[in-house]
Amino acid sequence: MALPHFTSHLMNLRWPHRVLVVTSLSVIAAGMIAPPLFMLFGGTLGPSVLATALITAVLVASPVVYILVMVGKIAQEATRVAARRNEIFQSLLESSAVMQKNDRVSALLDDMLVRLHQLWPDNHFSIVWGSGRSTMVRFFSSHGISKEEKRILIHNNHRLLESGQAEVVVQLKRVCGNEGRHWQFLPLHGRKGLVIGTLAVKGLCLSRADEEIISLFLDQSAAAIQNRLLTIELEKLANIDSLTGVYNHNYFNKELERQIELKEGNQGIDFSLLVVDVNGLKGLNDNLGHLAGNRLISAVADLLLSSCREEDCVARIGGDEFAVICPGTRLDQTQCLLERISRCSQAQILDFDDHEDEDFRRVPIQFSIGVASSSEILNARSVLGLADKRMYENKRAFYDNPTEKQR
Repeated sequence: MALPHFTSHLMNLRWPHRVLVVTSLSVIAAGMIAPPLFMLFGGTLGPSVLATALITAVLVASPVVYILVMVGKIAQEATRVAARRNEIFQSLLESSAVMQKNDRVSALLDDMLVRLHQLWPDNHFSIVWGSGRSTMVRFFSSHGISKEEKRILIHNNHRLLESGQAEVVVQLKRVCGNEGRHWQFLPLHGRKGLVIGTLAVKGLCLSRADEEIISLFLDQSAAAIQNRLLTIELEKLANIDSLTGVYNHNYFNKELERQIELKEGNQGIDFSLLVVDVNGLKGLNDNLGHLAGNRLISAVADLLLSSCREEDCVARIGGDEFAVICPGTRLDQTQCLLERISRCSQAQILDFDDHEDEDFRRVPIQFSIGVASSSEILNARSVLGLADKRMYENKRAFYDNPTEKQR
């Protein structure tokens, strides 16, 4: 116990001081050991003999003491590495326990980044989880990353996935300054080895060993998150509206809450919301029956599904009311979607050839739409209310127009 404690203090000294201490110890050791040995074997101890003995002892003892110091240093380093390894594995075990208990992807990512910062306190981390579209971010979490840095990472997600990291670093340093910080990017691998996201590391340059340990964190987290995403897919199947094949109100509420949390945590990630209400359903139900009305509702659902992107969430939230959540979309970007929906609706007519009244044999698909986005208001939780308000304004305008008013 004493030797490691002594060598620990010795190795903290500067090199010249360390050599001086080692040499002094050698001289003292020689002075204590050599004279008794000469007296024992030679019987006399002259000045020249004493000097020769001291020099010889120094030459012999110095490397011995130095070897002992180096052994102590190796033992100290081994102890430090073992303690560090235990700390990392303990954190991994705790992280695994959290992943088993928590079913929110955002919480899993946040916990992972906090643990990484605890293990590497000189570094800050951000994780960008992509989606099927190169410019869209599915999940984002950060720890110690500024607002402007977040914006750059989010908007350059596709470059991080496509080996455009050098360009992203240039943007970060141009906007945020170098500040003595180093940027590194580690890939997040999904199933079959596909790169599905990026971990951005700001701070001190990581060693190869550190990168390997962090990659272990990433692999563990990616597996847990993808398992959670599989569970979400199963939840989707359990939350399908039986009439239309789109999501039901329950799943819509969960997805809307996830988008709100994503926006509240990262102002650079927006979402848009469409509220759609079918026009003329009551007249169709009264004159042709509810089966005809159900056919109209199903036709609107099919139209919305064919017009929207794969990442969009189309849900039936009422009898004749639908909603579409568009992740990663600002208000101005929804214009293309509205145009597609308008073109599709104008081209579709429901045929009821078996009905006697000619006015009901060909029924146009018409509906009112209200659009709102988190990019236009401060409170993301008000997006649904704003879209709903605009839908009712559009509906009043529709029915107030004699040429458009339905049966």
